[in-house]
Amino acid sequence: MIEVEIKVKISDPNLIRKKFDINGVYKLSLHHEDIYFNMPKGLRDFKQTDEALRLRKSVEFNRDSKKVAQKINYFITYKGKKIDKTTKTREEIEVKINEIDDMKNLLKILGFREVFTVIKER
Repeated sequence: MIEVEIKVKISDPNLIRKKFDINGVYKLSLHHEDIYFNMPKGLRDFKQTDEALRLRKSVEFNRDSKKVAQKINYFITYKGKKIDKTTKTREEIEVKINEIDDMKNLLKILGFREVFTVIKER
């Protein structure tokens, strides 16, 4: 799959959120915990090649009751180098997995190195 991301500057984010709320766009909230990995030392460096390997825990909440998780999913994702300078267009391969801890251990056994974690609320 090819992923295309376009970032747009918004002068009044609160106005946009309010319009989305009125139209029912924001029914769900997402919490993402992303762990990024790099290749074993001596092999290619994802930072240098503009690639990424990520494990993601995705927790879905109803917006009204954020304390209660509706669904939890786990993914392993490879992102290729950007193929367009205007947008963030790149190859993306994402596979749903059942056990994030087992996958994390497998990557470490294979020599992959955990480099950083990103937590996002969407």
